[in-house]
Amino acid sequence: MNDDEIAEVLTAIEVAWPRDRPDGWQRLWAAQMRDIPSVEATPALELLIRTKSFPPSIAELREAVAEIMGALPPADGAVVGLAWAQARELEEMTHVGPTATTLPSIQAAVSAFGGPGAVTGDQDGWERFWRRWAASERERVLVSHLDRLALGS
Repeated sequence: MNDDEIAEVLTAIEVAWPRDRPDGWQRLWAAQMRDIPSVEATPALELLIRTKSFPPSIAELREAVAEIMGALPPADGAVVGLAWAQARELEEMTHVGPTATTLPSIQAAVSAFGGPGAVTGDQDGWERFWRRWAASERERVLVSHLDRLALGS
């Protein structure tokens, strides 16, 4: 985000959660928001305004942005594995390319596990893998530069 976009987000936070804040909070927030893509920042902030009674932390804003970007793995690996298998089956039947609804995080997990055939062939192994992978992937995404994730780097 640029300085004007960051100022808009900080103003929205002050208006949505009118509480006392320590001196210097805006500088800290601004420094931590520079890599957040502005396109995703607005809906992420709207989501937080609608769902949080208390002001969000920087981490919560980054998490909401990453969620909107589709960069965070969904919580349930069993559902993800089943959804992936069904999407792949549909693609094979219709000879269509990858589905538009497949999140980048799911694509990365399936690839790391060994591909779609491995997921459909070893559901128990997939579930064990997912639990470990999802936790480490979540951490990796939240500490990475979100603007680079948005560009697919």
